[in-house]
Amino acid sequence: MGVDVDLDDRESCNRVMDEHIRLCSATIQNGHAVLTFKADRLEKLTMIEAAPLESREYSKQEFVIRSDGRTEVRLPVDTSSGTVGVYVDTGERLHGIPIQESEPLIGGPWSATDSQASALGGATGVGVVAFLIVFRSIYGRTEEPERVA
Repeated sequence: MGVDVDLDDRESCNRVMDEHIRLCSATIQNGHAVLTFKADRLEKLTMIEAAPLESREYSKQEFVIRSDGRTEVRLPVDTSSGTVGVYVDTGERLHGIPIQESEPLIGGPWSATDSQASALGGATGVGVVAFLIVFRSIYGRTEEPERVA
C-alpha cells in the first residue's frame, strides 16, 4: 500500500506507514537512526533495530507520535556492518526501512564479460612483469645478485 519515499526529500512525507502515520525522512547521525514521522492523530509505534543475527542485543524502543506536526525519533544502532535499517511496528503493520547500505569500492552493474576482461588484464600484467624479470636476469641487466639455492 505504501508509496516509495525519497528519504532525501524531507518535505515529502510520502511513505505511508498506516492510515494515520507517514514517514518523512530517515538518516544516520552519530550512531543513531533518526526518523521523522508525521501523524494525523496521536499514535504509538515501536522501532526495532534491524541487526544481523549476532549474539549482541538489539535496540528496541516505543515512541508516541504527536499530531501537531512532525516528530523526530532516535534509536541507537550499530553501524559497523555497513548496512543499517530499522523495523517500524505501528500496531497494524511492520515496515522494514533500510537507511544505509554498504557501498562497493567500485560500483556496478557488472556482467560476466567485465569479469573476464578484468581477469585477462590482470593475467596479462603479471605475464609482462614476469617476462621483464626473466629477460633482465638472462641478459645481465639487473644489479640484483643471482640466487643459488
